[in-house]
Amino acid sequence: MRCDNIACNVRHHRDANQVCVMNAVSFSDTLPRDVVVPASENVLDMRVAKFRSDVLRIRSDITDIKADARELRGETRVVRDELANAKLWALALYGSLLCVLAHRFKWL
Repeated sequence: MRCDNIACNVRHHRDANQVCVMNAVSFSDTLPRDVVVPASENVLDMRVAKFRSDVLRIRSDITDIKADARELRGETRVVRDELANAKLWALALYGSLLCVLAHRFKWL
C-alpha cells in the first residue's frame, strides 16, 4: 500500500496485519511517529491524514491569495495616483496648447 500524497509518510511492516499510521503534517502532532495500528483502522487514519493535509494545503493557498490581493490593492493605489497626476499634466498641456493656438489665430 503506497500513498500518492507528497506530504505524507507511510511506513510499512513486514507483518501484513499491521501497518504504521500515516504521518501527515498536522497528524504527526497527535500520534507518535511509529504507532502501530491494525490494517483495518489504518485506512480510516490514512483518509483522515490526507484530509488534514489537504486542508492545510488549502489554508496555505488561501493565505497566499490574500497576500496577493493585498499586493494588488497596493499596486492599484499607485497606478491610480499616477493616473491622477497624468490627468493633471494632460489638462495643463492641452490648456497651454489651446492658449497658444488662440493667440496664433488671434482669438484672444
